[in-house]
Amino acid sequence: MGRVRLYTHLVVILCILSFQAFAQIGSATITGTVTDPTGAAVAGVKVVIVETSMNFESRSVTNADGLYRVQSLQPGTYDVSFESSGFKRLVQHGILLKVGDTLPVNATLQLGQLTEQVQVTGQGELLETETSSTSTVTEGETLYKMPLYQRYVLNTLNLNPGVTMNGYAYGGSLGGFNVAGQRSTGTTVFEDGVFGNDPILSTGTDIKPIENSVEEVQVVTGTLPAEYGHTTGGVVTVAKKSGTNDFHGTASDLGRTRNMTHRQFFNAFRTSDPQPGAPDGVPAWFMQLDASLSGPISIPTVYSGQNRTFFLFGYQTLIEKKSAAFTSQTPTPDLLNGDFTFGGAGQPLYDPATTRKLPDATWTRDLLPGRLIPVSRMDSVYTKLLAFHRWIGPNSPG
Repeated sequence: MGRVRLYTHLVVILCILSFQAFAQIGSATITGTVTDPTGAAVAGVKVVIVETSMNFESRSVTNADGLYRVQSLQPGTYDVSFESSGFKRLVQHGILLKVGDTLPVNATLQLGQLTEQVQVTGQGELLETETSSTSTVTEGETLYKMPLYQRYVLNTLNLNPGVTMNGYAYGGSLGGFNVAGQRSTGTTVFEDGVFGNDPILSTGTDIKPIENSVEEVQVVTGTLPAEYGHTTGGVVTVAKKSGTNDFHGTASDLGRTRNMTHRQFFNAFRTSDPQPGAPDGVPAWFMQLDASLSGPISIPTVYSGQNRTFFLFGYQTLIEKKSAAFTSQTPTPDLLNGDFTFGGAGQPLYDPATTRKLPDATWTRDLLPGRLIPVSRMDSVYTKLLAFHRWIGPNSPG
């Protein structure tokens, strides 16, 4: 019994550590300066940053220059409070933090008692002045609502300025995408701070994030911050969602049947039309199911994860049946039997068994009479293959 309890405690500890260990890349930073009404720096100010959906707290203290900096924050909405003896408590609400942000949240404290409080609830959009990088952030919810091919998150590259496409480009690979004029091999992908490029195929990726579990995707197209490596070009940073104090869930189906698929221009038939060898048409089925569930980890009467431990489950699958229709040349019954006359338009055929060298050092062969290959000259393996009738006869003019 004691061993079971020990294992349970270890599992709980590991869950807590896994939810609190955030990578530097894929997270964000809040920094700023705290001053008094005269503009002088205030040292020793307690700064508390709270993520409102999970009530996670991050703390800092201003230095002698009134500066503070809190790193490894997940994307979300934050409240920031400032406390110092001899000043009123200041609270700034609704600070929206996106992946990769380094936002300056400065504060000017007013003289008064700490029991008094100043609340700031309305403010303009904060400008990111702490980094020289240029980037665009796309909300995961936006990507989820778009009919992206096979729900590849890298399709975000199609939505960003500074990105061009060279030839065929799609979200299953980095090939074809050029960020800020760089080669496609110079683009790097991170998922929650983990390097995701294929070490062998430079334009391939080892990660395929489940779209319903993505919080934000940032594409850095300008000068890269110091924490980024592995690249001379752009960076794609995928930040995953986390559970919150409330339960949330989704379920959806993205798909089509063959009756919903148009006929391509060069195809003679639609997939649902009767075709030679396929009287009921050919298969065409695309269905992509997904679901997600998140919330606090709670074990009744044992453990409550409110404000402490959360989970996120994401699921996605692809069910696809398809056929490729194309036009090609197929041998006629005459060709299969060695007749290459083509109604008199065929090219001359020469018998390889008659190859010989002439006195003038040139080589020659005799013509096969009538452009016909005698059945007696055909290999026995070939004649056995003919018996299987694997070729469909010509069914279109020409």
